[in-house]
Amino acid sequence: MTLSPRTRTLLSVLSLLLALGLGGLLTLRAQAQAATVRRPVPLRPIAPGEILRAEDLGWAEFPAAAAAGTVADPRALAGRMARTLLRPGVPVAPEMVGEPDAGLPPGWGEVALKLPQEAALGGGLREGDRVFVLDVPRQGEARWHGPFVVRAVEGRDEPILRLIGPGEAVRDLAEAVARGRAGERILHLVRLPEGGAP
Repeated sequence: MTLSPRTRTLLSVLSLLLALGLGGLLTLRAQAQAATVRRPVPLRPIAPGEILRAEDLGWAEFPAAAAAGTVADPRALAGRMARTLLRPGVPVAPEMVGEPDAGLPPGWGEVALKLPQEAALGGGLREGDRVFVLDVPRQGEARWHGPFVVRAVEGRDEPILRLIGPGEAVRDLAEAVARGRAGERILHLVRLPEGGAP
């Protein structure tokens, strides 16, 4: 059966409209998946133990998936104490900050460390335990951090450990934790007998 030129033109126009409609729908879907959100971020490095001030915070946009689980309201950060190294321009997860704490020995700090259950000694940690952290970079040599004292263990499936120790050791571990979040390092805990060292 032969189609008239008018029918062929009409079918061509309909095909073109259908293709444009499908293209538009695919574009809208891609835009929805690439949606961004604004998050408060530090404007400078914030060391563990420092209190965040409103002037330390700015705004940045991130893909919604990358910013999932991070703090959205800057009022939830101002006046809080950094528990780990906060990097400029990086959104802040709730476990990275806490209430100001004056109960640490002078020169000591605290760092929050989130580990899978198996890397956290199978849930056998208790407050007061002395631990070392094995820092295994993707490239280069492994390094020990510590000793630290377990201040608190929060959560079950992926425990958040609050470790305290001398300020310099806390800063080094906080940097390793930040690099671990970026996938550059793998961290494991080792609990040793009193006085032991790796």
